[in-house]
Amino acid sequence: MKMKRQDPLKETNDPSTLQASRFSDWLARYKQLLPKVLAVLALLIYAYSINNELKTANNQGNLKFVASYSKDSLSAGYNQNIRKNIRINGKTISDDALKRSEWTEYGAGVKIPIYIADGSKQTNPTLEIETGQGIRNLTFEYSKYDVGGYLEIYIDDVFYTKINTYGKKLNYKTMSIDFPQHYAITSKNAIWWGQLFLLTVAVLIIFFSKKFKKSANKRQTSSFLICLLLILAACIASFKLVLSHSLSSDILFLGRSFNLLELLVFLISLSYLALVNQKCLILLAKTKLGFFSHLFYAAVNISVPFISLYLIEKAYSIFDIGHLSHHDYWINIGILGIIWLCLALLTTSIKAASTILLAGSLLAGIVTKILLITRNMPLLSYHFLQIRDGLSVADATNFSFDTTISSLLAICWLVMIMVIFLPKYGQLLPDKWTQPEKRKANSYSFWTSLLSKGYLRKVLIFALGLLVSLTLAPMTIFGLAKSVNLSLYFWTMQDTYYNYGLPVALTRYHLAAQIQKPKGYQVSQVQEILKQYPREKTNVAVKPNIILIQNESLTDYSQLTNLQFNHDPLENIHQLSANTIKDKLDVSVFAGSTANTEYEVLTSNSLAILPPNAFPFQQLISSPKNSLASVLNQQGYSSVALHPYGKDNYRRNQVYPYLGFQKSYFNNSTPAITELIKNPKEVRGYMSDESLYQGALTLLTKSKKPVFNFIVTMQGHGGYGKSGADSFSQTVSAQNAEDNDEAKDYLSSLKASDQAFKDLTDQLKAIKEPTLVVMYGDHQPILSDSYFKPYLNTNNRSSKYQTPLIFWANFDLPQVSETTISPNYLAPRLFEILAKTPYALPRSSYYQFLSSLQKEVPVMTTWGYYDSSGNYSEQAPDTNLYKDYQMIQYNNVMDKSSLEMSQYYQ
Repeated sequence: MKMKRQDPLKETNDPSTLQASRFSDWLARYKQLLPKVLAVLALLIYAYSINNELKTANNQGNLKFVASYSKDSLSAGYNQNIRKNIRINGKTISDDALKRSEWTEYGAGVKIPIYIADGSKQTNPTLEIETGQGIRNLTFEYSKYDVGGYLEIYIDDVFYTKINTYGKKLNYKTMSIDFPQHYAITSKNAIWWGQLFLLTVAVLIIFFSKKFKKSANKRQTSSFLICLLLILAACIASFKLVLSHSLSSDILFLGRSFNLLELLVFLISLSYLALVNQKCLILLAKTKLGFFSHLFYAAVNISVPFISLYLIEKAYSIFDIGHLSHHDYWINIGILGIIWLCLALLTTSIKAASTILLAGSLLAGIVTKILLITRNMPLLSYHFLQIRDGLSVADATNFSFDTTISSLLAICWLVMIMVIFLPKYGQLLPDKWTQPEKRKANSYSFWTSLLSKGYLRKVLIFALGLLVSLTLAPMTIFGLAKSVNLSLYFWTMQDTYYNYGLPVALTRYHLAAQIQKPKGYQVSQVQEILKQYPREKTNVAVKPNIILIQNESLTDYSQLTNLQFNHDPLENIHQLSANTIKDKLDVSVFAGSTANTEYEVLTSNSLAILPPNAFPFQQLISSPKNSLASVLNQQGYSSVALHPYGKDNYRRNQVYPYLGFQKSYFNNSTPAITELIKNPKEVRGYMSDESLYQGALTLLTKSKKPVFNFIVTMQGHGGYGKSGADSFSQTVSAQNAEDNDEAKDYLSSLKASDQAFKDLTDQLKAIKEPTLVVMYGDHQPILSDSYFKPYLNTNNRSSKYQTPLIFWANFDLPQVSETTISPNYLAPRLFEILAKTPYALPRSSYYQFLSSLQKEVPVMTTWGYYDSSGNYSEQAPDTNLYKDYQMIQYNNVMDKSSLEMSQYYQ
């Protein structure tokens, strides 16, 4: 007879064993209870964080800012200064909301327009805003400075508070005010009540569903923790980066102000609630109400292009997204939707596509904002080829954000967390669709069974995505963008972006950048044109060294403005007279795009003939091209380029050899520039012009051949105002303009460059070999917009684009008329000058042709043309010479036969 086995724990009265048993039972109950407690805690944190969004205001929405005639005893005035990006209930107010403005709007020289008022000039100057709805939260940025008075705030004509805006130094402060509110469900906040209700239901399901009584297994818990840690790490890194360039350390989000720690706690709770929601969707999918799971999954992902457009436009635009017309709005959504579809196919994951599009959209908006601040230009297609270059100079670029960017980053993370913790779509499908063993016999074909293999399915989806991305998607995007009726503004491109949206504008500018073959173009026709200018021959015994210096941001404001300086920043250049020719150079670029001027100078090809926004170093040079270096190589020169920055910057390490340079020195080249220049000095964190010129002198003494040395300096690069007193002395300032650290930094760097040029010419006087030095500025600094703009002659289109051009030699130069040219004529001008000296070099057919064209159209740029009489036109001249130039340049830029025509170009 079989004996019934007794439970050994019941047969013992050992206290320690009983205690261990109770602890084991308690631990099991604890493991089951912990997820529920965490879910409730996360829900409470989430509800607390969004509580402002669940309320409505106790006012009618009338707001007044008043500059009162009262002040701190230490203040020297009654002034007020509020940035225009005033936000009410988290949204920037429109101009229509401004009911009365007795304040002045000012925008010159500042990144965000401001309202200004003086309480002593009139009685209580008022800025009145009528929103048409209750005001729950007000956020604005104001100045604290030595003339600040008291700023009073009224709500519905009732005094609410006043702010002392006095401060010893000028700086902007962010003020966030929560007005009295009460909980209520309205059309404005129904979505927040709805999602709180859904999350509450999800938490209740966790409590009462039998399928969730067991705690998550170790693998699920580990996956969640790893995912959460990665999210938090990325979140902290992104916020620290944004806040390091922000005017405020606060993050304005969900109608209130968060610090970084509070926001992280909120995102952790949101992540856990998203995990709860994931489990609930999977559970619901197995019931008769499963369509709700599919509906929720679809709604979240379908909303991604709409949220992405909001992130893009809000990040860079001075307007709210509502300013887009109905048609343009849907075209932008369509473009983002196609990109989302391509990402989904290429990544074989809907969740991955949504996450990438959200993050990429915000990044595109932020980059556009930075470009507008630092370069006065928006994001263009060629910038995607300059990612490495942009990162390499980002630290040296001076820019700051308002609180909008950190708010958008918080929104982006909120939505991405919701997407990341969505279940895989396969988890929402019936088991018979995803588990082969549960299918009925013969219910699926061989191919359907084969496609159930995950890896094969992903390969096929990826292949389809690649095909769509390379063929159908571009055609559809281009077609959508072309359906928008717009005019492209090439001088103020940001206006096109503001008015039509970044996706549409970026696409249209990309289409406009495609190079078209001139009408009637033939290689034989180009040959016939150039045959009219037979190559010159010379028999000079000695060929001069040529040092060509592209000086970063070199500008002569003493000629462009009526400003007076305590020290002339270009004193030595101004005093040069012997063996000197001083011209002016009208360049096509402003505050950046250095390599475009470089391209025009070296190749004598004009950007004016290329499509707008062309960037040749990135787009056009991937094989050998004709250039000044290749011309001089044919005449026995040793051609060397020096640039004290990374070799990958603007692809110079690849471009220079294609242009004919036999050797190039960079910071990270082999050999490095420091092997040529021992113990170089630095100015403003960059290798000084003085050190670079010492490198040029070393090349001259070591070479047995005549030397062509092309130097691209960095000393005057942007990021002005960051130089510390220990590393760089700010010695120059404008006397009849307001004091400004950035301007002093730039002007002092200019003076150091001027002194370095004098030292170079002094040392070259002692060298026996004939040497010609040519120096020009690549573009003006961003300060022409942010500081010098009020002092420039706005009636002269070239005032923002003109830089000095100096020819100096240690031998006699001819007396020639000083002139203004564009960079494509610099090389022909150089050969023309040498032709009138004992060191004449043979001129190619191409250079002779350009000399003829220069007499007709001395300036041709992307912003306009000047004829020989000094008349300006935005339209290209309708002359035979100009049409011939179009033919020749197309051959030189695009046609491979140009290398076979070296007898004309070299």
